Amino acid sequence: MLSLLRSARQPNAGVCLDAFHLFAGISKSEDLAQLKSGEIEHVHFHDVPRGIPREILRDPDRIPPGEGAIPLERITGGLHRIGYDGNLSVELFGPEYQRGDPEAVARRCFQALSRYCGG
Repeated sequence: MLSLLRSARQPNAGVCLDAFHLFAGISKSEDLAQLKSGEIEHVHFHDVPRGIPREILRDPDRIPPGEGAIPLERITGGLHRIGYDGNLSVELFGPEYQRGDPEAVARRCFQALSRYCGG
């Protein structure tokens, strides 16, 4: 995606970095070293349970940040290095979140995100 973004040379285009896809896909956390300032427009920031091989992870396996196996500190480190100061959003597709009490799910996610924001 970075190659496409760079070849397009459009100042109003950027990448949505998704922690799930970075971890479960073909990318590696080492790929974060390739990021340059201004290339990330938004971040989907969540985690996955420990013990599930990354090759078989599915969208419903996403959990709040900091509760699983994704090395989120590497991601926030890469974002900090390029000066990213945009939003982090949590995407949860599991039925316990989709059907759960919205206020309780939002509170849990906010508390989880707070660990990675600020300071």
